[in-house]
Amino acid sequence: MQVINQPMDLKTIGSRVKKGYYHCVDAFVDDLRLMLANTIQRNNVDPARPVLSKRVYEIMKLPSCQLWQLCSA
Repeated sequence: MQVINQPMDLKTIGSRVKKGYYHCVDAFVDDLRLMLANTIQRNNVDPARPVLSKRVYEIMKLPSCQLWQLCSA
């Protein structure tokens, strides 16, 4: 079993949003990227295999400014 050194989940991210923890998009996106990386590590998921995982993985590699534009569209 692999140990996740920096755990992150949607509940924590949601709590941080409600508390105003994120003062910039970059910090929010960093936590989302960390959560995705942990999920891939924990479940031994190859992001190149499942189509949805691959798409999410590719989107999360974009710079934060491009992600913000995707969300605003």
